[in-house]
Amino acid sequence: MIRPIHLVFASLLSIPAFACSSSDDPPPPPPAPLDPTFTNLLKTVMTDVNCGGPLCHTLTAGGFMLGPKDQLHAALVDQPASGKDCKLPADAGPGATAFILVIPGDPDQSLLYQKLTGIQSCGKKMPDTAKPLTADQIELVHDWIADGAKND
Repeated sequence: MIRPIHLVFASLLSIPAFACSSSDDPPPPPPAPLDPTFTNLLKTVMTDVNCGGPLCHTLTAGGFMLGPKDQLHAALVDQPASGKDCKLPADAGPGATAFILVIPGDPDQSLLYQKLTGIQSCGKKMPDTAKPLTADQIELVHDWIADGAKND
């Protein structure tokens, strides 16, 4: 035999679940993707958290330092890689081409994008931390390079 107190308790448990499960409001839409600008790239991808840890792009590591916006843009676009694993050897010979960090209009050949996607020709995948970039962050880098890698 079920005791009346058990019936009351059971009916009280079902009320909050029922009250919270019905809603006529649709879920909010996902946020719109960011415009592929260098400013947005600096705000969301090339942050101290993602790139500036003690083992990354600081005074003592990485072979490439983060810096002020204009200086960083100039150091990335159309520039050869300077890391020890990606430098051309002195005996590379005529016609050898360096790995270029960012080739405007060509993300697939840009070493920065290759390293973010793990398909790099040299060096390590980035970021070299426990937390990888999101697909949206990597897409922002891709789109910025594809759109000409401009400094806005």
